[in-house]
Amino acid sequence: MRGKRTAGYLNLISSFIHNFFDGFAIGAAFASKSSITYIPVIIAIFAHEIPREMGDVGILMKSNFDGCQTIFWNAIINTVSMVGVVVGLGIGSIGEAVQIYILTFVA
Repeated sequence: MRGKRTAGYLNLISSFIHNFFDGFAIGAAFASKSSITYIPVIIAIFAHEIPREMGDVGILMKSNFDGCQTIFWNAIINTVSMVGVVVGLGIGSIGEAVQIYILTFVA
């Protein structure tokens, strides 16, 4: 029983990191103020988030989280992307070269 729950917690930790960097990329892309930069970033993140979130729900449910716990923890972990957006906007506004490095790193 305990091992199953551990897999869910590891999934939450990895989602925390992943969502932060998704937000970081969005913030850096919006700091460029160019639709040529931020529209593809948003489309790419949206396209990979839907199946990834479905997988996260499956992993949490298989790890003996009930429906309410799964929704609660997924919502908490997903709000971390907002922190990433703020950090990305702040660092991305430094210059174009910084934005390029950020977007390359996150990609």
